Amino acid sequence: MGKYRTSWIRAEKSPLQKQPTVRNGPGVNLAAYGWFDQPAIHWDEEKGSGSPYFTWVYGCQIVDLKVDTSTGKVELLDITAVHDVGQVINQVGFEGQVAGGIAQGVGLGVLEDFNIESGNVKSENLDSYLLPTIKDIPALSIQAVENSDNGGPFGAKSIGEPAAELAAVAITNAVAFATGSRHRQLPLTLEQVYLGYNLKKPARQSELVHASEEKKQTHRLNGFSIINPTSLEEALELLADGQATALAGGTDILVQGRLQNTPRKLVNIAGLEALCNIEETDREVIIGGGICFNRLTEHPALRTHFPLLTEACHTIGSNQIRNRATIGGNIVNAAPCADSVPPLVVYGAEIELRNINTTRRLPLSQFITGGYRTERQQGEILTRVFIPKLPNAGYIQQYRQLGRRNALNITRLSLTCLMDIGTDGIVKECRLVDGGALFSKPQRLAAAEEVLLHQPLTEARIKQASNVLADMIDTAIGGRWSAVYKQPVYLNMFRDLMNDIRALPDNSGFSHHIALSQGETL
Repeated sequence: MGKYRTSWIRAEKSPLQKQPTVRNGPGVNLAAYGWFDQPAIHWDEEKGSGSPYFTWVYGCQIVDLKVDTSTGKVELLDITAVHDVGQVINQVGFEGQVAGGIAQGVGLGVLEDFNIESGNVKSENLDSYLLPTIKDIPALSIQAVENSDNGGPFGAKSIGEPAAELAAVAITNAVAFATGSRHRQLPLTLEQVYLGYNLKKPARQSELVHASEEKKQTHRLNGFSIINPTSLEEALELLADGQATALAGGTDILVQGRLQNTPRKLVNIAGLEALCNIEETDREVIIGGGICFNRLTEHPALRTHFPLLTEACHTIGSNQIRNRATIGGNIVNAAPCADSVPPLVVYGAEIELRNINTTRRLPLSQFITGGYRTERQQGEILTRVFIPKLPNAGYIQQYRQLGRRNALNITRLSLTCLMDIGTDGIVKECRLVDGGALFSKPQRLAAAEEVLLHQPLTEARIKQASNVLADMIDTAIGGRWSAVYKQPVYLNMFRDLMNDIRALPDNSGFSHHIALSQGETL
């Protein structure tokens, strides 16, 4: 290694009385320049000996985490980082460098799965190559050991890669201590932790459905034209011939457009007054198809009567996406991971569809027929969603969602439950809904419901329902690449949910739960 030089800028302080002159003077240089000559170093490449560095830095990071042994989910609780960097010159810069390094280590340790198969890169975008979000980074405690080195500038050493090198190792060790199982491969995905090995998805369903026959080499928008109608009636006329597509929030259509080569004609229905109302009656709440998710989650009537819906919708994407994405678009797109659909199905929601000639209303459970497939007819817009109110306030309401990260998350599995248990402990009503990421579409788990109905919620009854559910899953996805993980984990989610309901005081009251947290902890 040869001699290197570093430079810094130091602002010269001018006397207070000279400030006006300095400020108004032309071309005044307020910077001073210098350089640092490092002490001599030597390394003999042939002999593999010498002193390649003039100073050494040291660091230690400790991770406190929780492992859900039912699902393989790793939840980071706290990270403490202590680094010997010599004299700290810029405290904010030091802490930011360490925090950034920890974030990179979290990505390496838990999330960033770079998939290459037979020399072909499968992780082509940030939908499959998952970077950690701010919600995936736990509380950080960052401390400096200021062991000055006379060979460094002002006694400083360095901080860079060392901050990024430790977190993934600490996470791996902590998971091993918590579970008793040592992993030799990163990242520690859900499957890696639960199964002991990772699963590689052959292809993304959304890309298979929406991509052009000739694959685009560059995923960018091209060939779009947009028409802006001023009323719902005008929009229906523009869509009548089936040559155009309705554009609401655009969070699905624009992403899908990056995969397509053919031009697309869009009719912008975002903001049309007829689609942007929320009404409450004695029997139901009616949501316009153009209502964005942030407005939905903040509405008092929806928060009061349909808490599962508002909680599920609050997990969709990011705050920016929820400001654009609409409930109508989420339903019509019919993605298996559509988070608004399972609560709507469990509440018995119906939808209204309109085209230029007719208006029809049907149960949402009948509208979606499969992944990205619906009963929508040519020229139709989903105009309203009708959600009937529950007959009493005593229903137990729970929503379980499993995803790889805590924001910008694509749901891996979900289970929604409405249950009414009488004072005698007998289940009077039971509605269980899969989110669609397991079966072909969001649907009631009727066979499992029948086992639980009109019976006390005992361990034996839960086991019997679990066996029925296992047969349903095996029939539906037994040959799917992900079945080896999804089948046992979904059954674990079901049993955990039922046992949590049994543990509720008097088996009554409202409860909802988004992030699974059962399992061993460190």
